[in-house]
Amino acid sequence: MIINENNVTALVFGTGDILMGYLKTTDKENNVHHGIGFNQYEPGKVGRSPEKKEGDNLPYPVRFYFSNIESIDTVIKGLNIISEQFLKEGGNDI
Repeated sequence: MIINENNVTALVFGTGDILMGYLKTTDKENNVHHGIGFNQYEPGKVGRSPEKKEGDNLPYPVRFYFSNIESIDTVIKGLNIISEQFLKEGGNDI
C-alpha cells in the first residue's frame, strides 16, 4: 500500500497491491534517466503481472529514476540487506 502521512510517502509491500512499471524520461539537459514507478492497485498475488491493458497509462505517483547503474546497484544492495535480515529472523513475513 502507498501511504502519504506527515510529509512522508511510505510503500508497504507484501499484499500484491503495488504495481511497478518501467519508466524512462529525459531531463532539461537531454540526459536519459531510467526508472521504476509504483502505483496502488487491488491486492493480489505478490509478483503478478496484470493484463497489459490494466497497467497501461497508469499514473505512477511514486517514482525512482536512475542516471547510472551504480545507483541501481546501491538500491539493490540495500534491498539485499533487508532480505538477509528477514531470513535471519526466521522467515518471509514480519
